[in-house]
Amino acid sequence: MDVLSSIIGSLVEILILTLFAIIPIFIIWFFMNLSKKNSKMKKYRNFSITLMSLGCFFLLITGTTYFENFHSKSSSNVSTVADGFTIEEYKIKLNVNKNNVVDVTEIVTVDFYESGHHGIYKFIPSWLEYTGKDGNTISRKSTIQNLKAEGEEYSIDTVNGKDKITIGSPSDTLTNELKTYTITYQYDMGEDPFDGFDEFIFHSFGDYWGTRINNASLEITMPDTIEESSITFFSDKYRKNDITSYVDYYVVGNTLYAKVSSSYDLKNSLTVDIELPEGYFIDAKSSYGYSSLISCLLIILFAIVTLIKWLRHGKDYHKRSKTVQFYPPEGYDSATIGYIYKKDSGRKLAISIILELASKGFIKIDELKEENIVKITNLCPMDINKAINRQITITKLKEAKNAEDEKLMNSLFEGNSSSGVITENFNEFYDSTKHLVSNGYIQIDSDSISNYTKEVLDNMKNQIREKAFLGKPQMTSNEQIVYNQLFADGDTNILSKDKNFYQVFDKITKNLQSELDDKINDTNSYKNMAITSVMFLVGVFYLNLSLSIFEDLNPKFNMIYIFAFIALIIILILTILMKRKNTYGEQMIAKVNGFRNFLETATEEQINHLANSNPNYFYDILPYAYVLGVSKAWIGKFGNISVPKIDIGNFDYVNIDSFTILSNSIYYPSSSSSSSGGCSSCGGGCSSCGGGGSW
Repeated sequence: MDVLSSIIGSLVEILILTLFAIIPIFIIWFFMNLSKKNSKMKKYRNFSITLMSLGCFFLLITGTTYFENFHSKSSSNVSTVADGFTIEEYKIKLNVNKNNVVDVTEIVTVDFYESGHHGIYKFIPSWLEYTGKDGNTISRKSTIQNLKAEGEEYSIDTVNGKDKITIGSPSDTLTNELKTYTITYQYDMGEDPFDGFDEFIFHSFGDYWGTRINNASLEITMPDTIEESSITFFSDKYRKNDITSYVDYYVVGNTLYAKVSSSYDLKNSLTVDIELPEGYFIDAKSSYGYSSLISCLLIILFAIVTLIKWLRHGKDYHKRSKTVQFYPPEGYDSATIGYIYKKDSGRKLAISIILELASKGFIKIDELKEENIVKITNLCPMDINKAINRQITITKLKEAKNAEDEKLMNSLFEGNSSSGVITENFNEFYDSTKHLVSNGYIQIDSDSISNYTKEVLDNMKNQIREKAFLGKPQMTSNEQIVYNQLFADGDTNILSKDKNFYQVFDKITKNLQSELDDKINDTNSYKNMAITSVMFLVGVFYLNLSLSIFEDLNPKFNMIYIFAFIALIIILILTILMKRKNTYGEQMIAKVNGFRNFLETATEEQINHLANSNPNYFYDILPYAYVLGVSKAWIGKFGNISVPKIDIGNFDYVNIDSFTILSNSIYYPSSSSSSSGGCSSCGGGCSSCGGGGSW
């Protein structure tokens, strides 16, 4: 019944902690996405990415915590130096009960030979390593109760998983005096872990006081008689340094009296080991719980559920055979094909659309090699500014104070004139003269575009567009986005000087997401991806609880931590693989792959036939070859086939390096990042078996 109650209590505790941890994350995510007009697919994806990122972050913390705890439990012989005090006498009295519960009294007499101290502190860890007479070293958990300091002001807290008692008052300062402290507590060592024999092992005094312990003595009262020959003393926890010869001890009935010889320099823990017959301790209770075990089993269960979900909803459909495609799927521009193929960056997709607009005769691309820049010209001008004969009138108010501003002012005003008129490059004008206006150098008197309402301007733009595009192929939405951004400020664009064109990268990506995600991806797989992302985050949370909060797993089952960690990795991998395309998406991938395969393997005869039937075939296909990563192979197909010369600029379309030049010509704002790091400490006393110091 006690076991069942403990299991139920552990489950309730885990559930409550889970709710406290997960609910705030859901609330934050909900409000972050409340005002966004995202598709369901994008919401599921963003939610999953958020949770997986948080999970990976906490998993890193969990791993760090695990190794820190491991080091803390297994470390030994870390030296510290006492500051202004010595221990003149240290007496420990142990009253060992039949159920292996030890009533401990520690009497410490300290000589504060320097002023400024308030008292002492001592660590009492619940996890310790014990080495039995069989030579096996095990970790063992004990329970500490009723920790107090008799007749003194004290406080208790937990540092690095160890109980710490701090004795003294911050308002009282000790001055060159001897002071005796009495610390009492109950130490429940739990069930005897050794097979075939019982053994009482106690690490006395504690490591790392940092000073010699003078007059160290032990008084241990056992529940039954003990043999003097069964007693051994060590200066470490691993039975490697036997110092029994340096301890004066004797047994009276069932009580052991021991004192460390003054000739031995005791600075670390003294381990007393009493070998006992099997069954010496009875009715001892287990000091281990079920919370860590249940948490790890739940993580493994999550991994099984994730595997089932992946097999049912995330495993890709059977790959369809590649189809022979001489042309890309109808109605899909190069950016769409690049997105479907491998979700290329917005930059590469934008470059492909620029090539596509040139192929269709909307623009021409010129490399001005003497200036090392790329210029793009609109072959279908529809500038509303020209249609309304837009003019901006300005007035000079005062002379500029520096050479740079003076040069700009001279370009705005002819000679000594105090007035000027701007008839082109309007956006560039506003950008470059903001500081001139704010500093009172010039004044903008009027802008003729303000004479028209937005509705009138939109109608005029539509009429101009219809005339300009007469006889041209219909633009796709991605082509319109790039085209409008290229000529937002006139009919020519110098990419390296256009400070806004880079914004099109994100616009294209968002447009493709809104048009394609729900169309080609399996929505159900994204839902399950969100569910398994929650499982991953909860699993990481559970593992962290197990290692740093509960810490109640029997060391015999420590391998379950490894299994739980592996289960988390499985959940993470399967969650990432969970998303898949639907049937239509798989069909599109098959067509795209078939088209790409044709571009790589097409014979000269096939290319020649297609080029004869469509003289513009090379230019039509080039943007697609670029996003599919086979532009070099495609250009190579025309080694013996003449590429027709058309009026789309002097850009070297048959030179693969030209695409790099085009890409690098686009202005992109520089970014800088800084990071700061730090460290924190969680207090002193990195002892694996107690110890303390002054404060």
